[in-house]
Amino acid sequence: MAVDFGAAAAGDPADVDPLTIAPAERFDLLVDFRQLAGRRLRLLNKAKGQPPGGADATASVPYPQVMEFRVGEPAEYEAEADGFELPPVLSGSFRRYDHAEVEHGHRLVVLTPPGTVGGGGHPEIWEMEEVPEHEQAALRGPADGVIRVQSSDGKVRTYRRGARTFNDGLGFTIGEGAFEQWSFLNLAPSNVVHPMHIHLADFQVMARETYVTDGFDTGVGGTRAPVRFDAERPLTVPPNERGWKDVFRVPGGQLVRVMGRFDGAYGRFMYHCHLLEHEDMGMMRPFVVMPPEVLPLGHDHAGGPGHGGHQS
Repeated sequence: MAVDFGAAAAGDPADVDPLTIAPAERFDLLVDFRQLAGRRLRLLNKAKGQPPGGADATASVPYPQVMEFRVGEPAEYEAEADGFELPPVLSGSFRRYDHAEVEHGHRLVVLTPPGTVGGGGHPEIWEMEEVPEHEQAALRGPADGVIRVQSSDGKVRTYRRGARTFNDGLGFTIGEGAFEQWSFLNLAPSNVVHPMHIHLADFQVMARETYVTDGFDTGVGGTRAPVRFDAERPLTVPPNERGWKDVFRVPGGQLVRVMGRFDGAYGRFMYHCHLLEHEDMGMMRPFVVMPPEVLPLGHDHAGGPGHGGHQS
């Protein structure tokens, strides 16, 4: 029925089974109990490797019984057919962004595997800057913080790391009112999923793509061969991600593009992984939103509107 920002943002209702929810994601569900009269149903928290309803204190699931639904017989509550029908469209004003029609900047954020050199055993957020072609000759060999990416257009681009920890210098400055597309590329295995959360703005998930990431060498901290788009495993944006969101699941081996407008406030904001252990260990970075008139006076490496990641 709805996603992070409510029914007015969800667009069209959709049947989704199963529904995967990451920490801090929000969904409104409409459950049809009409065929379950007289039954009791339980909502359970399931630990990995345990049967539904099985407690597992080591996995922080000591109380798996979350909620019980007791569905009465129609006669018990004198219900009559109310003629309810779910409308085909929940919000007539919601519109999907058209990438080609919205003027926007780009950012590329790389999420590193936990064993990457210099990361202390923890995954990190790397803010990447595209290297101009005339500087790429000096970066041909594998090097710490240098990543080559072959995107869906077939072109290979070279990026270097601008920041990796919370205490590194400010990397992203954004003019208030600007649209930006942020691309999150997770280089970890597929079972490592980061729910990424950006403060201030509302976003739409524009695309999901699979990438072959074995060219990234965790011992070097860079690529020996380009991380490349995998056309053999196409993905689409699922129905439950087509509304306004501020939390996005980024599984390993995927690139997720989100677009939003940074408006309504000036100042310093954050984006981070919403797994508590990850954000506490450094998967959090600041960005600053400022009046567009003073943006040329700032130090943004991407030159104001932001072209840290030329991902179409």
